[in-house]
Amino acid sequence: MKQKLYSILYATISVIIATMVIYFPREVLSASQRGLEVWASVVFPSLLPFFIVAELLIAFGGVVHFIGVLCEPIMRPLFNVPGVGGDLSGQWEWLVDIHPVPNLQRD
Repeated sequence: MKQKLYSILYATISVIIATMVIYFPREVLSASQRGLEVWASVVFPSLLPFFIVAELLIAFGGVVHFIGVLCEPIMRPLFNVPGVGGDLSGQWEWLVDIHPVPNLQRD
């Protein structure tokens, strides 16, 4: 019963949002443009260096292992994870909210 209530609620909210988009297209377009401007002028330039550095560290596997060895004494007692769990996934993701962990799992 609760699942059905959630489905009806989500469907109602979706219909209301779609109706507003149809009735107020100018405002929707203006808000979309402003969101893209903010992303292009603030978010992308501030995160780009961190994305590049994280990908470079992942590409050079020895650096990731070295940082993992350095983090081992801290990460094992505090979080019960190996050191490699604390290098990129712990520090970079926490600092800039990026997600390099799936790349590490493939290595």
